[in-house]
Amino acid sequence: MSSEYCQTIEVPEVAYTVPVGGSRDPVNEAIIIENIGTADVVNPRVTVNGLYDWSSTERMAAEITRGCTTDEEKAFAIWRWVRGKRFQRSASDRSSLHPVRLFNVYGYGICGHTAAAMKALGLAAGVPTRVHEIWGHTISEFFWDDAWHVLDGNGQVFYPKRDNRTLASVDEVGDDPWISERSTLARFTYAYQSKEDN
Repeated sequence: MSSEYCQTIEVPEVAYTVPVGGSRDPVNEAIIIENIGTADVVNPRVTVNGLYDWSSTERMAAEITRGCTTDEEKAFAIWRWVRGKRFQRSASDRSSLHPVRLFNVYGYGICGHTAAAMKALGLAAGVPTRVHEIWGHTISEFFWDDAWHVLDGNGQVFYPKRDNRTLASVDEVGDDPWISERSTLARFTYAYQSKEDN
């Protein structure tokens, strides 16, 4: 069943409900924003139920970490969100290293894009975050509880230390290959053996 909804907006900000009827969620095929007035429309945004305002890194980070109280919770929220919002394919230009462009335009990237986005989102959420270029792979580390911890958004993995509670840093994974060898992403064990930020 095809239906159409039209709303004329004459104020800077408006919220409205689109009636859909029935008992199933509708399939949204298109949203068309058309300026039928004489004033310029600058940077229009569409959000749904207070979500999907990905117009800036800060707004993305605030949405992703809503309800989080610790840096660890924020880091894991970012890691989970990034894992679910991208797929593996190399983007063609450097602008995709920015999370707003990566998630609004491309939707895909490789390890470097993912780590750069996670760093930007972490910093925007107030969590110290850095990127490591290890041999053949790029990962992000977040800082909480006075230590760095690997959260690999591209490989979709993190590395518990031998206590099975504390997450390891890049250096700790490099010092103890067993940490990465037991993970689902053991193929990157060799990468952590490079002790320098390549």
